[in-house]
Order: sequence, then structure tokens, then C-alpha cells
Amino acid sequence: MSDPNMRVGSSEGFEKDNSGQDASWQWSRMRPWMRIMAEQALPDFMHHRVDASDIVQQAMTEAWRCRGTYLGTTTAERTAWLRVILKRTVLRQQERLLGAQKRDMRREVSIDAVLDATSLRLERFASDPSTAPDVKAEKVEQVIQVTTALEQLSPDHRQVLMLRHFEDLSHEIIAERMDRTPAAARMLWIRALKSLREKLASSDL
Repeated sequence: MSDPNMRVGSSEGFEKDNSGQDASWQWSRMRPWMRIMAEQALPDFMHHRVDASDIVQQAMTEAWRCRGTYLGTTTAERTAWLRVILKRTVLRQQERLLGAQKRDMRREVSIDAVLDATSLRLERFASDPSTAPDVKAEKVEQVIQVTTALEQLSPDHRQVLMLRHFEDLSHEIIAERMDRTPAAARMLWIRALKSLREKLASSDL
């Protein structure tokens, strides 16, 4: 369930400015990548109390407020900057829920490790010809395109790809998670990969 205290601002400002002076930022284009990073960074105890989309909304709001301090020019620099803001957002909510009075460096190191691992999985997934053969771009741009395509899939297709490629689960365990037979889970995975390839081939991501 989403935590109502996480509702900060709205996305209207991003969308309005996305077509104006700061159109080069392409804020909405970064959301799918940030959502995956937030989903993986949230500790287990937070998943039923805070929604990853709310984490992304708050992080994007902070990024927009601080955009004047951003000096980067590339997508890689932008994602690195947004990742720092996303980590701070997760830490603030974690401390709020735990009632912590001071920063716990162990939590910060743990979140960094999860974000590092997620980044590596995303890069591996985006550059694998068997999963995303139509993506021809710089490494970070590949990741943005693939996460955007993932966001456009059906919930079942997105879930089976996340379980298989980001949690490294077997088809048997995925079948249990999704209440299907192993054969049905494998066929769902195959259809999901096909749908992902079609999204990447047909859309301007």
C-alpha cells in the first residue's frame, strides 16, 4: 500500500517544463528507470508501506528543485545524479519509518550495494542480444530504452521478466510466485521477451 505521506507535489510541473525551456532533460523518460531502481532499493519491510512510484515522485520533485546545481551534459551523468537523489529519498523514508534519530551508515552502504547490483543487471539485460537485440546505443541509453519498454508491457510480462532477469529465479520458482505451472511460466517468459523486442523495434524510446 502506498504511504500517503509520500505524496509530494505533482508531475504537472515536469510535464509542462518538459516541452519548454528544459525540454532536453526529458524528465518523464527517466521515470521507468527510476522506478526499477526504487523497487529494488526499498527494503522488504517498506514494500507494503511505501510505493516505489511515490519514491520516484519525491525524488523527481527534489531533482527539479535542485536542477540549477546539475552540471552534467550526458545521460550517464544525469542518471548518476538522479541515483544519488533517489538513494537519499529512500534513506529518508527508511529513517522516518524506523524512527531513527541519526544516520545509519550501514543502511546507506546496503542501499548502494543494491543500486550497484541493479545497475549491473540492467546493463546486462539491455546489452544481451537474446533479450534486447534491437537496442543499438550507448550503454546507459540502452538501459533507458529497455526500462521504458518494460514499463509499456502488461503487468504479467513485466513481472516475469523482472523475476527471471533481476531476481535470477528459475522457471519453477517463478511459477510458484505467479501461481502457474512451470511450463506456463516459461511460455509467459518467452511471450514477454517477444513483446519486449516488438516494443523496442516499433517505438521511438
